[in-house]
Amino acid sequence: MNGNRKRMGWIAAVVVVLALVPAVAGSFTVSLLNDIGIGALVALGLVLLTGVGGATSFGQAAFVGIAAYATAWLTTAQGMSPWIGLLFALLLTGLSALAIGMLTLRLGGHFLPLSTIAWGLSIAMLFGNVDALGRHTGLSNIPALQVAGWSLADPRSMYYLIWVIVGLACLFSHNLLQSRPGRAIRGLRGGATLLASVGAALEGGAARGRRGGAVDQQGQGFGHRVLLRVVQGVAAAACRPR
Repeated sequence: MNGNRKRMGWIAAVVVVLALVPAVAGSFTVSLLNDIGIGALVALGLVLLTGVGGATSFGQAAFVGIAAYATAWLTTAQGMSPWIGLLFALLLTGLSALAIGMLTLRLGGHFLPLSTIAWGLSIAMLFGNVDALGRHTGLSNIPALQVAGWSLADPRSMYYLIWVIVGLACLFSHNLLQSRPGRAIRGLRGGATLLASVGAALEGGAARGRRGGAVDQQGQGFGHRVLLRVVQGVAAAACRPR
């Protein structure tokens, strides 16, 4: 009981400090904390996947890119609300994670993390070569979120939204790990055969995102050769009879 009270006290203190930061900090500090909050969401997905589940994945940024480009494309090209764009990004990223997970379902051992490298590289290169997505320069003039006519374009306004989402994500993760599926995730750690049999390496895709999405064109030839070798190895492992 005392331990719970102490933990709740620390959480309350952190919440108070975060709430007061925009009132005393400069614009640079607030913008930096916004970036930290967005990065924390990505790291939280890795904590669940790698830290708790024991699965190694190198393609997390691909899911961030899917979400980022989905929102940007829907709001700029289709003129829809950014709030609808966020929901669309969650849906598309979740479906993408499901599709990728199904394709890598039979992979095991070192082929499983290698496949995540292949997907991460291929999706980044795909986005960088699509004209509708701005190729390697990305999309611009993305409209800001609005709440009852109040624009969240200012970093101080966006600050509270980002950290509320971080708090909700932490609460969700805590409750997930205490639930029945959470105990199953904990049980996957150290069980490579079981992990490969359920294709868990890419299940956390909907929680990730990438703010940039543009890939530098320098050295792209080497990247294509590496990607080709990785994809060939993954395909060979997937097609190998068992």
